[in-house]
Amino acid sequence: MLNTDFKLIVIKAQYIKFNTLALLRLLHQEIYSE
Repeated sequence: MLNTDFKLIVIKAQYIKFNTLALLRLLHQEIYSE
């Protein structure tokens, strides 16, 4: 049970990291496109 919980935490962390990087790229493009 602890093992599956840990896997879910890792997956969520990777998902959040991916979304954060995607948002930063969008902001970067917005700033430099002007």
